Amino acid sequence: MALALDSQSRSQPGNHYVLRVSDITTLLSAATKVVDMVGSMWTGILAWRCVFILLEAGQLNIKQVERIVGGRPPRAWPHGLEWPVSVALLFVLPQAFIEPLFSGAVDWNAAVEYAPAIQVASTPDSTDSSSWGWYNDQGLSRDFYARKAGGWAGVAWGTADSQMAKGGALAPLGGLTCRRIMSSSAPIGSVLLEAIVPCIQIHELTWPTEPVPDAIRSYAYDKSLEFSPGNLNNPFVHAHAGIAVLFHEQNPGYTSPKMTEFDGRTAFPPETKWSGTMTIFLLLGRQDNVDCAPIADNSFGTSSYVTGSVSNVFAENSNSDESCFTYGRVRFTAGVIKAPKSTFISPEVVEYNPAHLTADEIAAAIQPSIWTKEALSLMPVVMAQIAVMNTTQLPTWENINNYTATLIRYAYHANWDVLHSSFEDTDTAMLTVLPAEQRLQATVSFPRLFAWFGITLLVPVTGAIIGYIHSRYSTRALISSTVPVLFTDASAISKDHPELTGMRQVQTQDEKQLLRAMVLQQLETAKPRFELQFAERS
Repeated sequence: MALALDSQSRSQPGNHYVLRVSDITTLLSAATKVVDMVGSMWTGILAWRCVFILLEAGQLNIKQVERIVGGRPPRAWPHGLEWPVSVALLFVLPQAFIEPLFSGAVDWNAAVEYAPAIQVASTPDSTDSSSWGWYNDQGLSRDFYARKAGGWAGVAWGTADSQMAKGGALAPLGGLTCRRIMSSSAPIGSVLLEAIVPCIQIHELTWPTEPVPDAIRSYAYDKSLEFSPGNLNNPFVHAHAGIAVLFHEQNPGYTSPKMTEFDGRTAFPPETKWSGTMTIFLLLGRQDNVDCAPIADNSFGTSSYVTGSVSNVFAENSNSDESCFTYGRVRFTAGVIKAPKSTFISPEVVEYNPAHLTADEIAAAIQPSIWTKEALSLMPVVMAQIAVMNTTQLPTWENINNYTATLIRYAYHANWDVLHSSFEDTDTAMLTVLPAEQRLQATVSFPRLFAWFGITLLVPVTGAIIGYIHSRYSTRALISSTVPVLFTDASAISKDHPELTGMRQVQTQDEKQLLRAMVLQQLETAKPRFELQFAERS
């Protein structure tokens, strides 16, 4: 059962009524009070029945009953018929203390219940394809969107990535989940159906042992400005450890699509899916000029760890200090994936986790997109921006492989998101969202519940015990024959015949003697001395 929080209304959309925890607590408390009342009534009946049985069996006298009622139970060890009576009373005793077992058997955990489905737009109202022309024409415009992508990476991945593990322990490298920023917000935990989500799967990351090729080495610093889409920002100018750039070795610098149709309108790129290998430069740190031999301790770990993790370290931008780089090759598949169900992990970010698919199945499920190629072209400058901003809080210490792979994932998702949301106004799809409603769900502790139930079952067992004792040792009716005795005032008889109070049982001759005494007392006083009296209300 899912229950509403205190801040939520009991009446939910769709004429749905939801209880709160206080309602359930009240019902459980009322149920335990009913059980307590029945148990108390049964305890009183049982105690008096035991008294009458013991009196009739000669194992209890009136003075002993008075002491028990007065709160002074006998201290002698039970004997004879007192044993089963004691067992029956001990079975009843725990009933007054078991309520915490029942009420404490219920735990309250967070749960989600989905409200009726709503429709949301795939792209925001601000999406404008005419801006795509300016993007292609002006480097300043491209630089603006690249900076925007760096900020969006912090929005999408600012919280911990559940798939991120040190050393790339989880395959594929860098994690598995795919995320997208939506234009419409929804409660955390809501479900988005059949959405197109950018997705990248990194199959392999290697650090070659051979020296970096001369054709691309200059892009580690001298030509790194060519990575910028607007030729405005050198990714390595800040010499910040952890800056990395991913690029195509055959065409390192950024190249604008420059696709203009005959009517002067800039067309969208054709759909593409990347599946292949690219080269990556990783800045390990800046240190005194020793030609990076050895490399000093840095944010990735000690000198020995870095040397053992990467195979080729080279120096660039050298003067009194130097920047130490390494290079690697990354094999990956990138595009988009149609997610049957994505979950809102924040009000505007959805996540799709294809953990149920194998690596080959994920690669096959990735589809072409018009923004795949351009998103990869923006990778160098956006990766550098994410590394410097560090809003995603990527761990670096002894984590070179997974840091690099995760940085690639973050940048690709952010690039695709910005391009799609900014330009693709042809995406007019309406998506279905199942809004999540936070609830509390009761879970029962079965050991406590069964303990309460087992102790409660002792009550009918006491009935069986007393029923058996009564059938063996008592000649009176089980209920009705002793009721009048509770209201009988025998003070006159006990005063004139004190010897009667010590009797354990009444024989036939004793009954005749007692009757004769009662008759004589009535004749002498001309009024009844043995009558029913009821206690006055206090």
